[in-house]
Amino acid sequence: YQPVDTSELISREHYLMWQPESIGPYVRAGRFYAPFGLRLSEHILYIRRDLGFDLLEETYNVSGGFIFPEAEIHLTLFGPDLVRHIGSREKGVAAYLERRLFDDAVALAGQMRLAAEPGVTHFTAGAVAKAYSERLHSMLLFEVDGVQSVFDNAAQTARRQVVGLLGVSVFPTTGVMVTLLGERNQVDVELPDAWTAGTFLLNWFPYAHVELQLMERVQFPEGGQAANTILLQMHYYL
Repeated sequence: YQPVDTSELISREHYLMWQPESIGPYVRAGRFYAPFGLRLSEHILYIRRDLGFDLLEETYNVSGGFIFPEAEIHLTLFGPDLVRHIGSREKGVAAYLERRLFDDAVALAGQMRLAAEPGVTHFTAGAVAKAYSERLHSMLLFEVDGVQSVFDNAAQTARRQVVGLLGVSVFPTTGVMVTLLGERNQVDVELPDAWTAGTFLLNWFPYAHVELQLMERVQFPEGGQAANTILLQMHYYL
């Protein structure tokens, strides 16, 4: 599933959207990630990499929903890029329902996703929680998802997977964010096939449109040796 020869120019996100007011209904059509889960930037996190939101896996969608003062609901029909053959091959439906409490300091959400691709169908159900403390200048992050994968080949047994993340982001001063994340990816609950990871992120925004980031990520495969990654990068946003 590779791009055709004429795909030197790629747009990861483009869409048309109708939303007359910030509160109320909306409809959006184009290429983007369906509203689902914690929208963290790092695509290598298990809740992105293993749930259909990895790099260049934006699908083509028709999405709609309703934004309430203290809640929101989103429903998305998605499919692959059938012209350029870029990114995800999945097609299906995703739903996300979020409720905000305590003057938007806490958000609780439930979500589901049904995705079919050649050879396998995935059903995902999960929960998301976010809580912000103004006094501590910090935000708690939580997501857990269960995935049931059913293979077209009757000889292959259905696989059950659990992916979870717990973390905290602290904003000690203007333009600085420190994040600690702990993850668990139980690839198959019937087997000792799992990964545990810890990630440290330091983000600094010294000027408008400029970001410096330091990341260290340690992964522990079940029964294997730890893998350590250190990354320093600079982003410039137009």
